[in-house]
Amino acid sequence: MKIPKYFVAITVATSFLIGSSLQAEPLTWDFKGITLAGSTHDGRQIDGKEFHLQIFLNTSLRGSTIFENEPRFDGPFRGQVVITDEGTFAVDIFFYVQTFSLNGNVYTGPVTSVFYEQSQGRVEVDFASPIWNLPNQLVSINEEAQIQRVVGSVEFSGDNGRLHVVGTLDHFIATARRVVTELPGDGRTPSGPAVVTGELSNIDFLEVFVRGGDDHIYLNVMHTGGDGSDFTNWREVPAGDPPQLTVSEPAAVFYNGALRLFVRGPDSRIYENVFTGSPREPLNGWSGWSEVLGGGKTLSGPAAVVDHNGKLRLFIRGLDNGIWENDFRNGSWSRDWQEVPPGGGLTISAPTAVAYGPTLKLFVRGIHNTIWENDFVGGTFTRWDFVGGSTLAAPSALVHQRILKLFVTGLDDGVWENDFDGSSFTGWSEVSPPGYVHPEVFALTPSAPAAVEAFPHPAMPRVPVRGYPTVLVRGEDGRILQGFF
Repeated sequence: MKIPKYFVAITVATSFLIGSSLQAEPLTWDFKGITLAGSTHDGRQIDGKEFHLQIFLNTSLRGSTIFENEPRFDGPFRGQVVITDEGTFAVDIFFYVQTFSLNGNVYTGPVTSVFYEQSQGRVEVDFASPIWNLPNQLVSINEEAQIQRVVGSVEFSGDNGRLHVVGTLDHFIATARRVVTELPGDGRTPSGPAVVTGELSNIDFLEVFVRGGDDHIYLNVMHTGGDGSDFTNWREVPAGDPPQLTVSEPAAVFYNGALRLFVRGPDSRIYENVFTGSPREPLNGWSGWSEVLGGGKTLSGPAAVVDHNGKLRLFIRGLDNGIWENDFRNGSWSRDWQEVPPGGGLTISAPTAVAYGPTLKLFVRGIHNTIWENDFVGGTFTRWDFVGGSTLAAPSALVHQRILKLFVTGLDDGVWENDFDGSSFTGWSEVSPPGYVHPEVFALTPSAPAAVEAFPHPAMPRVPVRGYPTVLVRGEDGRILQGFF
């Protein structure tokens, strides 16, 4: 097999620990090394400098293809490198992967990445990404160790072509931790993002929508379709004539083989645009904007969800701060909006809803900034229950391995999480991870988070990716950040 230009091949000491299970946590590889001749920054030679390379192994989420009868993970993985006297740079790293057995356990990881010394001889051990749904897939390295013999090198480029490094490696450490990265494209938004996942044209996709500074709607998409399938740049959703604008965060849902995008217009009415094209060509295949029937108006962004019966349901905050619903039946929206019972539930932000088994759970920010829940079960909503916690924005939720994860923006602008295991919530804990380019900066947000179970379904046998909890937030400077939980 041909090894790609970007690869890592190192030898490590026997003190590493093998076999621990960390499938729920992202994995970061940390390397320390020295730049060699051929390394440049802005055209200057930077050989002989120490560098610290970090690779975030869960940041691709892009599946695999078959290459010469072996699975290949296309990458790129996002990473960052800190170079003495030069600064911190964003980089992308590519790996090949293979699946193999060791001592009865199944592992998946980058080919020729790590060699592990054992008393009976040298055995290849590859450290796997947690996105692979295989037993005992993840090997954890808990402490920094010096590399005994360098049997290869590392080569990578990054930061929009400004940096190119050829180096040797002398230390290695792998850690499980949360990370946050900025979506490529230098996008900005004055509102929270929206995120949706699904499958179109036999391609899994993860798509993010934002309101731009000009009130137009923009998208950024990653998919498992091969070329160019990582998040790349922001493109405007075809606006129509006259152009459709929005003054709040959008909402998106995958329903009945189509992506449906909803926005609140400048007139506070709710508009919809349906996409049935290929994720490879995200600007082709839109139906055009049309108003959702019923004449509903809202003071915040809408919320869309598909319940366990496959019904598409749209929720909004009404002009009276009540919570209202419109359902899509028999190919069209209802002409009447219905207030969610029992009456008296109020919100001052967008609602959010998630299907949890046979129950539809509806969450809102109350008028006193507390979080409330109403469950739809057995054909009716039950009552408004106090979840606890405080927020100044709309909540967001996803379901991962039968755990409902509820996210809110705290009063400190941090991201907070509360998990529901089927019987009770565990309590709030702050989960804002360190920043991508500046690790000392936490991912703070003044807007609502957007949570999704990325690629939640085994749509194609050749794509072994299963769900992975992902949260998008608007940073304090308007940038769009992606966290892995």
